[in-house]
Amino acid sequence: MMNNLMNSKVGAVLAVGLVGGLGLYFASKKVSSVVGEVAEGLNPNSKDNIINRGVSAIGQTITGKPYWSLGGAIYDATHGSVEDQAKRIDEDLFIKSIGG
Repeated sequence: MMNNLMNSKVGAVLAVGLVGGLGLYFASKKVSSVVGEVAEGLNPNSKDNIINRGVSAIGQTITGKPYWSLGGAIYDATHGSVEDQAKRIDEDLFIKSIGG
């Protein structure tokens, strides 16, 4: 019976259907994996999104600092260098110590 089924048109259709079904299953798994990676690359809340990676790579190349980030550069620009911040803290402590 099995030999007759494999030699018949029904057997051929079943075999093609099985192979096609398996192909679609594995293709859908791959597509969902790729879609997840693309979604992560476009997620604005992710530090690994494509825009942030591009801006960080350019900033790191220009400055030569391997850990440069746009957020850190903005903070430094608005708050001054570490030395400037230390001076402000010292000034604030001095003013508080003299009753200001």
